[in-house]
Amino acid sequence: MTEAEPPLRQRFIAFWLAPSRGSAASLFRLAYGATATWMALNVLSNAQRDYGPEGLVPWSVVQDSPVAPFSLFSLAPQSTLLPWLLAAAFLLAAIGLLLGVRARLCALVIFVVDLSLHQRNPFIYNAGDNLFLLLAPLAALLPLDARWSIAALRRAREGLPARIVPIWFQRLIGLQIAYVYLNAYAAKIGQASWRNGTAVGEILSTNALSTVPAGSGIALIGPLLTWGTLIFELCFPVFVWSRSLRPYLLLAGVLFHAGIQLTIPIPSFGLVMIGSYACFLSDEEAEKLLAWLKLTRRR
Repeated sequence: MTEAEPPLRQRFIAFWLAPSRGSAASLFRLAYGATATWMALNVLSNAQRDYGPEGLVPWSVVQDSPVAPFSLFSLAPQSTLLPWLLAAAFLLAAIGLLLGVRARLCALVIFVVDLSLHQRNPFIYNAGDNLFLLLAPLAALLPLDARWSIAALRRAREGLPARIVPIWFQRLIGLQIAYVYLNAYAAKIGQASWRNGTAVGEILSTNALSTVPAGSGIALIGPLLTWGTLIFELCFPVFVWSRSLRPYLLLAGVLFHAGIQLTIPIPSFGLVMIGSYACFLSDEEAEKLLAWLKLTRRR
């Protein structure tokens, strides 16, 4: 027992405090920034309809919510200009994050603006949107602009050395994603339709919940998809920390969320989850993945 303690302690310390060049965090920034830009464009195109004083939800409907004071809309609930200003701030911060210009500040701006939007009209947001919001302040703790950014180019031009930081902020996002899967598994396993294998078939055969055409026959493999979902959501957060198993679990996760994206109208959830997978990677794995993507694009 005594001989095994030092290696275990060292692995625990390395898990939280291993030095990082920020490559995986920068890859996360690219994915999260691209998703943020897409979401900001959607907010901008529907600013008055979703958040204006004459929009779908009047301020009087949400003003008594205990979290309403946390929305910037509480400062000027009848303003027709404020929705456009917040939408523009969201878009500028998303582009800045994507390019790596004041990336941490941009992540905080995205959090403040998106929180305000959520509280102004909470009826149009889903679990994916909530996760996107939750990741914004965590992202602000990461070395987001360490690689593949305008800030990194400027540091290289000035001859400044690369910054080495502990990996523990990146681990927080990874653990958050692991919790999402475990929480989803716990919620499903208590329902009889998931245990007997009928849940996914029922979802895919319901027009209000699925984009799958009626009579496509995909519901016939409902039990396989149902139990496969349970197995994946239980196994991913446990085994993704294994370097040898990680590539297979991440690939399975990409296919899993791509399937959800194609069959169930939850627009942002799959994008946020897949983008967050960068936080499970080491710097070397992130660099190899980006190099492979660049080579594939050239081909």
